[in-house]
Amino acid sequence: MIQTEATLSHTDDEVFEMAEFTCLVATKVPEWEPIYRHFTTEATGLESPGFKKGMPVSQNMKILTMLKSGKTITRLIAMHYGIMNLTARISELRNFGYDIRCRMKKDAEGREYGEFYLEGAA
Repeated sequence: MIQTEATLSHTDDEVFEMAEFTCLVATKVPEWEPIYRHFTTEATGLESPGFKKGMPVSQNMKILTMLKSGKTITRLIAMHYGIMNLTARISELRNFGYDIRCRMKKDAEGREYGEFYLEGAA
């Protein structure tokens, strides 16, 4: 069990990393949800107006919610949600066992781009 009392001291970076990490674990292990909530609350309190303010949901959680609902995501869509490095987030989610796949598509001008989806989603 991870100790999450306020007596522990974490750097700001550690708090943000723990919020991301516990989010991923909590999606697979529901018992981790209180730990995830703790670190998300702590991270939200550390945010300054120019840094993720008003975005308490992690990037990985945003992506998972979208993919689990049967939607797809591209880099352009991700950027609208404030996710600048979609491939890194996809890699993290794959490392946690999610079967996220990519299919190549072409836009109206013939440029290729990747569209990510969750295999077996709604």
